[in-house]
This record gives sequence, C-alpha cells and structure tokens, in this order.
Amino acid sequence: MDTNAESAESSCDSSAPSDNGEEEPDSDATTLADMPEEAGNQPGDMEFISKCVKYMDMLDAALRVASVDLQSCFGTAPMLVDGDALFREVGWDPYTDWSCGGQLLHCVYLAEKIFAGLVERGVQLHLFFFAAELNFLAPRQRLLWLLLCEHFRRAEGQVNGIRHHLFEGSWLDNGGALLSLARATNPSCVLTDFARAAPPLGADDVTLSDLSQVRSCGFVHWLHCKELRAVDLEGLKTDGPRIRASTLELRVPFSVPLRLLSIRCANSTPPEASLCLEPDASLRVSVGLHALGCLSPGQASNEDPTRGLCAVFCACLALMEVLPLEMRSVSRLQPLPDSLGFLNFVSRLQEGMQQALVCLGKAGPAWDRTAGPAWDSTLADIFDGRLLWALTSKCVRGTIVSGDGDLTLSSHSLEFTEGLWHKLHAGNLNDAFQSLEHSETLPDKSPAKATETDSEPQVADLLPVPWVSQALGHGATFACGSNPQRPFAPHHYHSCAPLDAAEPDAFATESSAPVRNLRVENEGRLQDILQTLQPDCRVEFPRKGKMERWMRQIRARGVVFTLAHFTDPTRADAPVTSLSALKELLGPMPRFPIVLSFRMDMSDRYKVKKAQLVAARDQKFLESLLQGSPAPRQTISEKTAPAQLQALRAAAEARLTERPGLGTAPRGTKRIVGSVERVKQQALAAQQKKSAKQSLEQVKSIKEQFKNLSSALKAKEVATLLKRLRRWWEEDSKDAFFEAAKLCTKACPELDESLPQEKSRRKRSFQMLQEVLRACGGPETLQGTELLEKLQKLAQKHLKMPALAVALGASPKAQSKRTPASISGVDPEACAFRFQLRACPEHLARPVGAADSRVQGFKPDLWQSTLLDVVDANQSALVQAPTASGKTFIGFYAMERVLRQGDEGVLVYVCPTKALANQVHAEIQARFSKTYKDGRPFCGIFTRDSRSERCQECQILVTVPQCLIIYMLSPTAKGHGWLERLQYAIVDEVHCLGGEDGSVWEQVLSLLPCPVLALSATLGQGEAFTAWLKDLEAQRGRDLHVVKHFGRFNDLQTWVFDGEGLQHLHPFFALQPLVSAGAPRPNSLHLIPEDALQLYDALGAPQDLAPHAVFDKAWDLGMTEARAWAERVAERFDQASCREQVVQEVAKEAVTAFQQVDAALKTSEEFQYLLENIGALVQELQTADMLPAICFHNGRQGCEKLAMRLGLGLANQEKRWREVNQVDAKLEQLRNRLGAVQASLARVEQLQASGEGGTIKVSGGEMDMIEMEKGIMSEIYRLQAIPREFTWTPAGQQQLTPSYVDEELPRFHHFDHRNPLHQLLLRGIGVHHAGLAAPYRKLVERLFRMQRLGIVVSTSTLALGINMPSKTSVFAGASVYLTPMQFQQEAGRAGRRGFDLRGHTVFFGVRSKEVQQLLVGELPVMQGNEPLTASLALCLATKAQILPTTASAVAGAAGRALCPFACQGASSRAQRANMLCFLMRQLFHEGFLGASGVTDFAGFVAHVWWQEPGNFAFVALLQERGLLTKLCQGPREHLVAVLCHFFNRKQLEGWQCRKKTRPKTSLVVLPPLPPELQMLLRTHTLRTLQLAVAQLRMVVPQLGPGDTLPLTRARPCVVGSGAKSGNDLRSPFVALSRGDDDFGSISELCATAREGLRLDPSMFPAVDDTDEPMLNAYLLDFYRHGQLPALVRHNKIPETDVWKLLEDFMFVLRALASAAKHRHARAQQKGNALELGETDVVSTFATISVEFESIFRARGGQNHTA
Repeated sequence: MDTNAESAESSCDSSAPSDNGEEEPDSDATTLADMPEEAGNQPGDMEFISKCVKYMDMLDAALRVASVDLQSCFGTAPMLVDGDALFREVGWDPYTDWSCGGQLLHCVYLAEKIFAGLVERGVQLHLFFFAAELNFLAPRQRLLWLLLCEHFRRAEGQVNGIRHHLFEGSWLDNGGALLSLARATNPSCVLTDFARAAPPLGADDVTLSDLSQVRSCGFVHWLHCKELRAVDLEGLKTDGPRIRASTLELRVPFSVPLRLLSIRCANSTPPEASLCLEPDASLRVSVGLHALGCLSPGQASNEDPTRGLCAVFCACLALMEVLPLEMRSVSRLQPLPDSLGFLNFVSRLQEGMQQALVCLGKAGPAWDRTAGPAWDSTLADIFDGRLLWALTSKCVRGTIVSGDGDLTLSSHSLEFTEGLWHKLHAGNLNDAFQSLEHSETLPDKSPAKATETDSEPQVADLLPVPWVSQALGHGATFACGSNPQRPFAPHHYHSCAPLDAAEPDAFATESSAPVRNLRVENEGRLQDILQTLQPDCRVEFPRKGKMERWMRQIRARGVVFTLAHFTDPTRADAPVTSLSALKELLGPMPRFPIVLSFRMDMSDRYKVKKAQLVAARDQKFLESLLQGSPAPRQTISEKTAPAQLQALRAAAEARLTERPGLGTAPRGTKRIVGSVERVKQQALAAQQKKSAKQSLEQVKSIKEQFKNLSSALKAKEVATLLKRLRRWWEEDSKDAFFEAAKLCTKACPELDESLPQEKSRRKRSFQMLQEVLRACGGPETLQGTELLEKLQKLAQKHLKMPALAVALGASPKAQSKRTPASISGVDPEACAFRFQLRACPEHLARPVGAADSRVQGFKPDLWQSTLLDVVDANQSALVQAPTASGKTFIGFYAMERVLRQGDEGVLVYVCPTKALANQVHAEIQARFSKTYKDGRPFCGIFTRDSRSERCQECQILVTVPQCLIIYMLSPTAKGHGWLERLQYAIVDEVHCLGGEDGSVWEQVLSLLPCPVLALSATLGQGEAFTAWLKDLEAQRGRDLHVVKHFGRFNDLQTWVFDGEGLQHLHPFFALQPLVSAGAPRPNSLHLIPEDALQLYDALGAPQDLAPHAVFDKAWDLGMTEARAWAERVAERFDQASCREQVVQEVAKEAVTAFQQVDAALKTSEEFQYLLENIGALVQELQTADMLPAICFHNGRQGCEKLAMRLGLGLANQEKRWREVNQVDAKLEQLRNRLGAVQASLARVEQLQASGEGGTIKVSGGEMDMIEMEKGIMSEIYRLQAIPREFTWTPAGQQQLTPSYVDEELPRFHHFDHRNPLHQLLLRGIGVHHAGLAAPYRKLVERLFRMQRLGIVVSTSTLALGINMPSKTSVFAGASVYLTPMQFQQEAGRAGRRGFDLRGHTVFFGVRSKEVQQLLVGELPVMQGNEPLTASLALCLATKAQILPTTASAVAGAAGRALCPFACQGASSRAQRANMLCFLMRQLFHEGFLGASGVTDFAGFVAHVWWQEPGNFAFVALLQERGLLTKLCQGPREHLVAVLCHFFNRKQLEGWQCRKKTRPKTSLVVLPPLPPELQMLLRTHTLRTLQLAVAQLRMVVPQLGPGDTLPLTRARPCVVGSGAKSGNDLRSPFVALSRGDDDFGSISELCATAREGLRLDPSMFPAVDDTDEPMLNAYLLDFYRHGQLPALVRHNKIPETDVWKLLEDFMFVLRALASAAKHRHARAQQKGNALELGETDVVSTFATISVEFESIFRARGGQNHTA
C-alpha cells in the first residue's frame, strides 16, 4: 500500500500495471460524466441498447459491495423489499421446472421461505410493487408477478411481520410514494437486485428481458441518489444462523438518466374482466374455472385439442383439491405429441388466470377471505404444470381413469372433475378425454437415474468406535466401515511432523533468525545486488554513493543481511553458501523473476545497546500499564496452602448458596492484639506523628510561596493539595489538613475569576468544597471549626448558594427535612444540586464497595465480590457489565490464584484480537512476576503474529481462539497434558461468538474442560446464549453464575462536529423520528446528568422531580442517585403529551449542527469532507482538553489518508511559522558559524583521526571552541526539530523524537525517516489497523498507552477491550459495519476508569439519520454457528485413537459439540448426532481413519483445518496418483488456479457473472478446472452426497409432513398421512418441480431439504462444484499482476478485506510448502512418501509460496503483516 496520501488517493481509480504495482486507467475507459441523456428511446433500437449497456458498465465500475450480516448491522429495523426483485429471485430459482408452465406453489414457497428467515428474527418487512412494471414483462411472466403481489396482499392479515404496498406507475414517475413509505418506516435498507433480467419462464421476448436488466441497475442508482441503502436480494442467505447479504453502494457523480430509462412500452395489462367466485369453492377452483371460461371449451371442435386439455385441467384442479401435497410430485414425465399444442394451451390458460388475479386485486377486501375463520391459501396453488403434463400424458395413453398410481382419477376425484366440467357446459367429460387419446407409441424421455458410485459397508465390515457411541448417549452404538486400502503413518496433524516432534503450527512464528525476501525482476537489478555481496554472501553497501530505493529492504542499521536461499523458475529454496555458488546457480542466462532470501542477524555491538534500551523501555511501559489501576505489582513467591484454598472454597460456596447470583463480601475477623502487635502500633503512631509534622511544614512552605506564583502554578498547587487531603485526614495529620484546606478556600475564588466562561467560574470553588468535605467525611466532622465557617462563607458569598451554606451548618437529620414551601421557593441558580448536575457532573460521587481481604488497592462492589466467590468456588460465570466498569479485575484475581496454587496449573486468557492479546500480555507482566528453577516464563502469548518460547510451559497463556483450538485438539501426549493442567479459562468479549469467526469461539467454549469466566459488555438479548452456556456447564457438572452490572463508572458525553466547532448532542435528538411515529422510547437511550436536567427544564420543571426535592446531600451528589433521577425524568417524558415539542426543545443545538453537516455531505463526497475538516476537529478537541482521542474510520486506506492529512496540516503550519520567523536563515547562519568553529578545531580533529592513544592536550581557546561547537549544534538541533505547538502531543507529555521511537521498536526494526507513518509519530499521530506491520501496530499501542500520542486513527482493531487512556472516541464517516454493537464498543474506549472522570464521543461526517439509528439501535440478538465440522471430527478421532486414555474426554467434548448454540433442543441434538455419524463414516470411507488408527492423509487435512472443505478436496487430488505431478510440471499459474478452486474460494456476485465486458488486466472469473480434476471432484462429491443422504434419511421420521408454507403456516392442500417413501428428504413443495430424492449436488440437498432440516454446504467435507456460481479469480489475478487497486475495482473485493484474504492464502501456500518439504525429508529417510513429497512437487510448491509472498510484500505486504 502506498503511504503517500496523494498516491493513495489516485491509486483507487487506476487500472493498468506499472512497476510499483499500481494501475493506470484503461485506454478505452469511459468517464462517468459522458453518460448521455437522449430522448426517443425505443426498446428495439440497437443504438438505445448500446447506450443501456454503456450505462450498466459505468454503474458496474462505480459499484462497491460489502458482505455483511444484516442482523448484526441493522438489528430488527424495518426493511423495504422490491417486489420486482422478489419476482426475479423466485423465477430464476434453479430448481424450479418451467418447461411445463411452472409450479406456482413452489414459487410462493420460495418467496415465503425468504421472508420467514427475516420475520422470525423480528424484522418488519414492507413489500412494494409498482403496477407499471408489469408492462415490461412478457405474457408468460406476468402470472407469477401478479400471483406474488396478490398472495402477499392477502397474507398481510395472517402475518404481523409483513406489509404489502402496491403503487401506481413506476419508480421513475411515482417514486415519491416509495419515499413517503421510507419516511414513515425509517427502513435500514431496500432489498433489491442489480443488473438482473426478468426470468424467461418460457418467454421469447429478449428485448424486454434486457430492459428489465437496465431498469434494475437504474433503480439501484435511484436509491443511491435518494440516500436509501440497497442490499442485494439475489445473494441473501436466510437459512443459516446469520442473514448474509451484500450491500450495493454506488459512487457516481451524476443523477439517474431519466430520459434513458423512460422507455415507452405498450400497455400489456390483461383486458378488463369480471370474476365470479364459485359458492363453497376455493379460490383455486374459482380462478381455474374463470381461466377455462376464457378458452370457451364448449365452442371448440372435436379436432381442436383445447376441449380435451380443458377437461384434463379440470381433472388437475380436482386432484389439487383432494390429494395431499406429498402425493402430487411427479418423478418422470412422459413425452406429449406436438400436435396437442400443450404449451400454447398453457399460455392461453395462464392469460385467463391473469385476468382473474387482476380482478381479485382490484376488488381488494371485498373478496378477501382473510377475515374469516380460515384463510383460503389455495390461491398460491392455482397452477401445477408438471401435474397437468402428467395427467395429459395419462389421458393421451388412455389411463387417466383406469390406470394405476396416485395420479389416477378415483371415484371421488372423478366426481369432482365432472362437477367442474358441468359448470363449463362443454359436453361429455369422457368424450373430451377420449379426444386426446393417441395411437402412436411415444418414447420415454425421462433421464436415467444416477448410479451409485460406492455401496454402504456391509455389517461384517463395521468397526466399533466407542467414543462416538458415548458421545451420542442413550445407549447408542456406532460403527464405521474399514478401508484397509489406505497406508497408515501417524504424524502430527498441524505440521505433518512425526508425533514425537515439537508442536509447530501454521500460524507460529519461527524462533530462528528472520528472513527477508527480495524479488529481482531484471538483469540490471541482479547486477546491482551482486555488487553488494561479499564472498561469504554478506551484504555491504559502500559508504558513499546513491542507493536505489528498492534495495533499502536489505539495509538497516545494526542488522547484517546474508544471502541464504535462492529461488527462480527452475528451482525453489536452493541454499546459497557463497557468492561463487550463487553465480553457478544463476548460470550464463538467469531466468527471471528471481527471489533472494536474506537471513537477518543483529550485530554484536548493536545487541548490547539494544538490550539496554529495551530494558529501560519495558520498565517505562510496565509503569504506564499500572497507571490508573489501584492494584499494586505482585511478586508471587509464596504458595497458598491447600487447607486455606479449601477454606476459601467452602466459604465462597456457602455465600453463593445463600445469595445466588449476588454474593456477599467476607467480613473481617476480630483480631487479638498481643504485645508484639502493640509495639508495632506504637512504632506506627510515632511514624505518623513525624509524618504529620513534615506535612504541616510542607503546607506552610507552600503558603509562603503562594503569593508570588502565577495563576497557573497556583491552580497546580491547589490541585496537588486537594489530592493529599484524604491521606492527611486518614493519617491523623489534622493540622496539615486544616492549613491546606484554608489555603485552598482562600485561593479558589481568586482562581475562579480568571476562568473565561461565566458558567464555570464557580466550578473550581465548588469542587474544592466537595474535596474537603469528602476527605474528612462530611461537615459534621468539622462542627465548631474555623474551616467550616470559611466553607459556609464560601457557599454564601462566592458560590451564592445560601441553602448550601445553611445545610453545611445543620445536622444530617435537619438537612433531609423539607417542606413544600421551602421546595417551591428555591432559586434555580442558587440550587447546589442543579449546579452539580449542570456544571460539574463528572465529579459526582461514585459508589464505593466494601473492603475485601482478597484484593488489594480497592474496595470491590457487591457484584465484584460475587465474582471473587465464583473463582474461589472454582465455578463458572457469565459477566455482563459495561466497558470501564471493572469486570476484568476478576481475571487478574484468577491468575493470582492459579500462580499461588503451584507451578503446574494453567490459566488461559482468550482475546478476540491480536491488539487486545498484546495489551493483556503486557499488563499481566506488569502486575505479576514469578520465577522458576528451570527458567521458564510464567506468562506467554500465542497469536498469528508471534508465539512465546516454551509457550506450553507457561502458567498464564494469552491467545486468540484460532490458536487455542490447536492446543485443545493436539493429539500429542504433551498437548493433552497441557489441557489436563488447565484450571481456568477467561473468555473476554464473548459476544464475538456471534461474529464472522464465531464458529471457532463456539468450538472453544464447547471443548474447554475447565471453569470459564465469560466477559462481555455488549451481549444483546443474551437469554438464549445464557441458557446454552448453562447447559454446557451442566454437562461438565458445574453451575453457571450470571452476574450483571448496569451503568458505566464514567459517563459518556456526545458531541457533533459541524465543521466549525463541537456542538452538544442531546441523546433525545435520536427520538425525533420515533416520537413522530408514536413509537416508545428505546431502553438503550441513557441520559447523563446535564442532559437529564435539560430534559427536566423542557418538561416544565415538575415540582415532584425538583432536584432539591429528591436529593439529600447538597454538597455531595452521588452518581447512583443522579442516574435514578434521570430515569424518573425520562419516564415522565414517556407520559408527557407534548413529546414532540420537548424533543425539539432539547435537540435544537443538535438539529442546527446536523443541518450544516447534512448540507455539506450533499454537496461533497463524504471522505473528501472528512479530509477537509479533520484538522479543525482535532484542533477543537485539543482546545476542549479532549485529547488523547481515537478516531475510528472503517477503511484502512482512509485511516492512513486522514492521518496524512492531519500531518500535512501541521507541516504547513510549521512551514509558515518558519517563513515568518526566518528559521532557515538562522540555520544557515548557525551552520556558517559551526563551519568556522570546526575549522579552528582542525588540529584536534586530526589528532582524533590519527587514532593514537593517550590524552589529547588542548588549549584554553580550543576548549572554548569545543563548548561553542556543542552549543551551536544544540541550537541547530532545536531549530531543526518539530516545534511542540505543531504536534498533537498530549499536554504534560514529552514530545517524541526519532531516537525514542527507535528505542521502542523491536529488533531488526528502526525509525525510518522515509516512512510517512513513522514521521507522523513525531507529531503525536498514529495509525492502527489490521493491515499494518505488527511491529508498528504494537509501537502505536505502547505509545498511546503511555500517553505519548494525541490522536490515533484506527479501524475497529482498537474497539474490543483495549484499555487505553483515551478521552474521546471520534466516529469519522458512516459505514455499514458501524453497527449499534460496534458503536458501543468503540464509544466505550473513551473515559477509561482510573484515567478520566468523563468520556466523550464525537460524530464527524455522519448524517443525522445514521446517528439517530446508532443512538437508538438495540444490540442484535446473538446468533450461533455450526461448530461440528469434518475437521473437528477428524481431530477428535485422531486424538481418541492415538491417545486411548483420552477417549472419555473426547466423547464429552463431542457430546457438547452436538448441542450448538444456533440449534438447541432434542430434535437438534438428534440431527447433529446423525451428522456426527455421517462425518465419521465419511472419514472412514475416504481413508482418513482406519482400523489401525489415523492414516497419512488425516495429518495434512488437519494441518490446514481452517480451509475446510478445500483441505478435503485437495486430499482427493493427492489420492489420484499422477495428477498433482502433472500440474506441477506445467505452468505454475495453472497450479495456482487449481489451488484457488480449493482454498479461499470467493463466489462472484450474480451481477458479476452476468457482466458481458471484462477488464483487460484482470481475469475476474476463475478458469474452470481441467476435465480430469472436474471428474475427480465430482466423484468425490457424489460419494459424500450418497453417504449424507443415507444418514439424513434416518432423521426424516422425526419431522412433520412439511406441507405448511414457511411464513403464513397455511396448507394449500389437504392434510396427508405423512412423507411418501422415496421422497423423504426433499421438501414436498420443491418436489412439485424435482420429483424424487435424486440430488445432483450438495447445494441442491441443502437448498431443497424439507423443513426442519438445518443444512448448509459448509457442513459437508466436499467442494461442491456442480451448481456453484462462477468463482472470483482475485488470488490468481494478484499472482499474475500484483495490483491491489485492480482487486478492489475489477474483482470487487472490499478494501477492508483484501489484505486479510491475501494473507490467509499466503499462509495456505506456506503450509502446503512446509508439508511437501516434510514429506520429502521423510521419503529420504524411510523411502516412502505420498506424491506431495516428490521432488517436482516440493520444488513447485516452495516456488509459488515464495513468489506469492514476495509479490505480497513487494506490493505493501511488509507494511501490512507481520
């Protein structure tokens, strides 16, 4: 990534290759401003079609997509649904058969299935149709459109979660109707599609299809212009635990071309007709008879087949009325003679149905039967094409009445048919049937059933697996078929190393010397490198001479680079021992590109210096970590006795039993004071007396100097004295206390007068009064003293609060007595309570807990004492408490407990991010220290960036879930031993289980064998999650205690930056749209004291809520009391009748500010607005003392650009300052003077250069010159340095220098003057996101933690749990990823406990509507995952077979995994049990497990476990001998393309697949696999599918008939007797189109399974390439051209994801290369290896791994990954 701001901006719009990996614009690219707006468009005009294609290409180039979880992003906010997009989504379903006219019930089922997945999650849907859009559909398409519109209009009365809207005209001429609906509902998004044509459904009008496609693009463009968020309905996934979809964002500078899209089409609405409902008949029958009546069968001749077909349709209606749904599926269709004109008849019949639906829609409620006791749902089932075809076929063959089968007319159905036929007055029914009989023999065109690829194992071949049977429970037994064909060679599955070797893994960083790869692409660069190499391959650059920029990668101060390995197109990773050996490898004609790998070693001299600097640096950092924490540093040297532990446990269990969920603090025991104790007390008293005398002398000294001090110094001294008052009072230094208090009482009124703001001039004096009284315990302890009189005088005269003065002199009982007269007569300005609420709310008294001997430094609250009891009782707890409330202290208590119990127990701390893991690891080292005889560390860290040495021997391990799962599933004895030593697990930010990587979180929680402390601040609506955790703990034999605490320790004040300054944002500003709609106030909206006071005044200041009538202590208002009063005021607001006026009153300031913000964002692009105003915002923050701050922005490049703009603004100010003060001229003069001085010291320099020993004698004049030289150089350095006023360094902190930054960086890293990010650090500006280099990220974290940085621009990487001294959280720009949960997490970083009294949140460049949604948005309901995977089953089986003693533990872990959070209950467990059986059979069947244990393929599969199912598919390639070698012997690009089909697969969006034009530089679409590979994968998939279907059939008897629609729960057909044999798994609705259970792919199985089966393709260990969309070639494109902007622009990879995806694939290639290298080494030792270990394969994998990594780092990867 470019670090230069200007180049970074331009790179986003570039597209052709260049030397540095950037793109240049395509030569034939069209600018967006060229969009024509010509009138006279006609659908058949080819020029017009060309314009439409051009318009769609321009929108496609401007489109940005982001895959999101809709529920996490938008919660349960309403959604608008485009009816036309719904019609297209249903019509394009690949499993719907339209060859016979379609099955409309299947289509309605699909639509309801989509909506049911949203409604059941609490989302309110508004489905809208535009009537004019019907004109753009062909006749065959209109019936489905009309049916969906009418069905959901009538369903509105059945389902509360959906509303139907039919607008006149189209969105082009009547878009205002949709905008009015949006204003009334305030939707989160509009579900629509992009560039999608109407489904053909048998239609031939291609022109109309193209028109619907361009209008789909135009509608998204129109939504963007109206500021409505569009979400792609085509990619919506609602059947899993999450609602996945892609947002559609357009960045176009022009409005919708209305003239282009205003196409004139003939009005094709069906002609006017009247519909007569048949008495006692269903709507299906009424519509069908109306359609038949339009065909006039009675007037047809005998030769015309219309009459016979009408009779068959009557029979079809009869069967649809009398047959259950499961009996209507047709598996095989017989051919019909062309002379019948069946499809023509269907078209005419459906036109009549269209007329009937139009009549129903116009009649509306007049004919709507939804108000009756039963809803007539047969309208959804008015036509079944396959059933009609089958009946026609039977009629042609003369078996419609006399034949066999379910579709033969019985007496009842025949009677029903005759009744319908009689109403048509068309003659004899039998004659009509006989008119269709055909004498010719018609062939059978039904496809042959797929043959079985493999058979199920016979009973004699079954092998019992006891641990699986134990996991299934209830006395179940399980056995799998053996497969003795596979070789057995057990090895460690993380690295394919032997089991007795050390345990590496794909994520661990090697402890050997680091390596830097340099890519050489031409002969010139190679010669430059050769000139720098010494004979031993060390790199040495000449002292003088210019060095190319690309060679700076192998030059660093204090680092020695030595060439170690060589890679070119013919060899990989070849060792290089000397320069001559390198030249021999190169040969006369080197082949490029060449990758040179240099080993990095630190010079001996620099090692010593660096070690000294690191020691000093770490000490400062450890001190900063303890700042703001009351707990002292502890050295663990003494162990806790077992008896003491047992006593603590018994007492804790008793307290938890006595008050479950609350707990009580242990009371202190009475101490017996002996003679020794008495002597100690006397010594302590003498020491206190001496200290009191010294304190008094110190106060007197300050008092004497006070008169001569400035106001600033006086204020500083007063603050220092006030901090010491409490200690002096507690130490009985009363004289010092009174003297200091009197001095402060006298000084504060004088200091108040110097304050600029009138409303704050009394604040300092009031705070002083509070501190004095709080220190001594209240005014009652000062009765009769001179100090109390002075305080009363201060309250009376200076504060002008006579009531406060009286209260100070009264008794506590008298203070609480109030009369109505006294309440009504209080002056608001003189009210001490109002003053505290308005002027100094941050100083309100916080609640203080009770002393507890188990903790030091603070008094825990009741809920914190409960947690102490939970840990002492060795039980589990779920802790829900806001950020900065003190919940993480329990983790440190548990650590201390484990460390004191012994040297073997282990505690693991699980963090969601690497940044949090780094901080927790550092803080643990700052809090504790412990030494061992063997020298091992007591605390270690394990993340993808780094891993501590002897990690498994540490007692405290800080890690992330992805790395912890490796230890938990380790099949080695050492790994299992570590798991058995595990005593406690602390899972921080446990709500991340509901995120993208939630599956591994759920696996960790299910597999942990020890007690768990789960912590979360944003666990939204977690009742189901709590119940699931309790169930897990019950299975482990433990209780789960739920501890909840509400209310932050420090309040958060909200602001908005309007471009000119910070404006106060009252939280009730967010209620504007809600009060207008009459909605209630959400519970998530909280009031801080001053906001509650403003609301109280706006409500008319009700007397019963008056502060002086509610509160007690006039001088010491508490935070708890203030919050309770604020809630009462909010409740009074809820009851008020004038809520709109009140909201307008309190939100006036915010409304004015957002008017300016919204207006600016309409005229300027959002990010440009941020760039232009970021400097002014930070200046405002500094003026308001709101720094340090974290500025959160979603884009990684955006973070860097904002930081660059901040630095550029400061640099320009500094430049102007230097020009005004002529700094350059002064520097020039100093340099001239320095030159003259140095010239006079030429003799001294010559003596120093000669190197002669001894002392150099200098004269007095020369000594003066040396001192002058030092002074001049010091002045030059001062003028060259950045002045402090041009930095954002926090007040009171030392400014950063390059040398200081260099000391903070780890080894092999130095301050780089050429790196703009390093230069920004000198100005107090940092950048933090997951794409930056790990050393730089850690450096920013350390510097910000030590308060050396004033502003850090970050993505959400600093949002989770980071405890940093941030006063303010700034939200720069809106994003779909900025959800209410993310907002609360990021806002919680401000106002950290122990650092600040109040936090601040600032909205910057965020529209008012989005701010309102964030403030009132509720936390989303946590969604579960599918923890049971094939890789997990394989790892468990591996562990159980290699370590038989762990079988019971493995069975328990597997049993817990059978109860996922997403699917709880007995039926879910039964399904998961069957899935476990299937997975085990699959593993045996495919040869991963055998009779003697784990096979050779199992190790490789588990080595890349995070890449399922690609790991299993790759093994299928390995099992076919010769294919992999053939691929490796061909072009490496072909092998990379094949790997892209297996790993990091990313499907193209639907509109990407339909795009007709492709860019020149990128493939975008991944080429298909070679035919032999396709056949191999197809065979593997079919074997997996066969086993899955056989296992899942066992679940079907536990399910219902599945004949109710998913949303309305209606039955369009009569109730049947159960599922029909042979058609069990498939939904009976889908079976109308597909017929049988012959599934063609895993995707088809998951998409068409009957209701009650929760299936997802990710659950199956096979790459399903049968029905998949095209794959994105982003990885192959990057390997080919290395252009990051092309991946964003052409491949549509989100900027926020691109680096992570590339890094993941780099890890995969590294893992494949290491596995191949290991197998090659094993082959040389033992003479046997798989094909993966052959020489060609090893060389090729190593080459592509090194090549991809070198391209990745050359294009910026060295700045984005560790």
